[in-house]
Amino acid sequence: MRKLNHPFMKQLFLCSGKSCIRNGAEDVTKSIRDEIRQPNAGHDIHTTKTLCNGKCKEGPIVIVYPDDVWYGEMTEDEGRKLIQAMIGKTER
Repeated sequence: MRKLNHPFMKQLFLCSGKSCIRNGAEDVTKSIRDEIRQPNAGHDIHTTKTLCNGKCKEGPIVIVYPDDVWYGEMTEDEGRKLIQAMIGKTER
């Protein structure tokens, strides 16, 4: 086994469980990934879609590591604002 170094400062886990999908998780994922792709957004944020995180009533769920912060009831707009705050464009 070999430990890998990675260039990412933040890792976002985006829930894609059934309840989150019903509540708009695909649109949240798209808005977050689109915001990360913007010019000058930097490349130190990585996203991973997950299955259920066990907070179905509060979805869509976005988890930020290494901060260990969970966001519930995310919307497309909130997803964009979260990324903007991470790259220093706005406050969260």
